[in-house]
Amino acid sequence: MRRPLFAFIVCCFLAGFVSSCVSMHELLNDQEEDKGFERTDDPPSVQPLFPGDEPGMEYDEFGRPVARTPDESLGLVVSGKQQLAMGDHTAAIDAFTKAIAIDPGLADAYYYRGLAYDSGGDYERAAEDFSMTADINPDYVKAYFSRAEVYVKSGEVNKAIDDFGKACSMGYTAACSEREKLTGSLEGPVFDDGKTLQ
Repeated sequence: MRRPLFAFIVCCFLAGFVSSCVSMHELLNDQEEDKGFERTDDPPSVQPLFPGDEPGMEYDEFGRPVARTPDESLGLVVSGKQQLAMGDHTAAIDAFTKAIAIDPGLADAYYYRGLAYDSGGDYERAAEDFSMTADINPDYVKAYFSRAEVYVKSGEVNKAIDDFGKACSMGYTAACSEREKLTGSLEGPVFDDGKTLQ
């Protein structure tokens, strides 16, 4: 009984070996035929497999896009706020941007990314993020107040007065004080060039 089993195993091994040799011979012949083609060092362009795939998208061990959850986006906002508190604006912006990629309707992610841009001196992007925050949630009072502060820093006083006024009308008393500082009254601005008081 052992001899036929041993013979069977040897035959299978030899059959696999012969098959491998034939495959290697075919592969070598194919390589010789390819010698006439020029090879370039440029890597081939990689196209996304699925609509919506992005270069920064993460994949699991099987090459499938990793599904994201709202909890993950909130975790990224918390992480970004911690980075912002430590003064690492770049890491904070990265965390908020990832949160936005997962949940584009998350007003807090835009708001705090706006604060990070503001802290880093990028007032234009800060204003854009505060605007997006207000678009997503028109009752987000701090978005108007923070955008007004950015407008003051960038010299757009009339826009700042409008935003301080909006936040003031929503009950944010600090905005009322800031508006009064810019206008000299609670009634409204009196400007000659849009940037300085008369």
